[in-house]
Amino acid sequence: MKYYDQALKINPEDNITRNNIGANLMQQGKIEEAKKYFWEANKIDKNYPNTHFALGMIAEIENDLHSAFYSFNKSIKLNKHKDSLYANSVKKSFEIAQKLSSSDKGEKLIKKYCYELEARCNKKIKIIKDADIKTAAKIEIAEYHTREFHLVKYNSNYPAYEHLVMHELTHLDLVENARKEGQSGFCVLATT
Repeated sequence: MKYYDQALKINPEDNITRNNIGANLMQQGKIEEAKKYFWEANKIDKNYPNTHFALGMIAEIENDLHSAFYSFNKSIKLNKHKDSLYANSVKKSFEIAQKLSSSDKGEKLIKKYCYELEARCNKKIKIIKDADIKTAAKIEIAEYHTREFHLVKYNSNYPAYEHLVMHELTHLDLVENARKEGQSGFCVLATT
């Protein structure tokens, strides 16, 4: 800590040092102290994906699953490198979506996420039950199916199908991020 203190004396606006202090405190199980440093780091730089990932981890520890889901998705959106942090953020986002959908809050979360995505995509999202699909759930991106809306189909015969709907919506979220970055090739990968 004395080295970190020295670094902060030199540059009190160093979000990465504050983030690293938070990470060390979190590893020591000092969650409340860690959270303080992560929030300070986030206040300095709201676009640092590592801090959002850490806030997601703390929210998950505190069983605030909605905040955890938000933070992990924010980390995904802000990560330009598609590195291990990106992969871990995607993994945690799916894990939290599964936890949320297995609770009675699953339907509310799906509606909220759809609303946010519809605003970003400028397209409606329809979710329908389809017992004939061969997978538990799938998404059909509007542009690839020549329609004015995105369609998520799910088979309610599968357990925790809400999680699978969230999973498909996260694919749409990733597709939208890729489009904004001009990476259309990623869109094809994300929808298969």
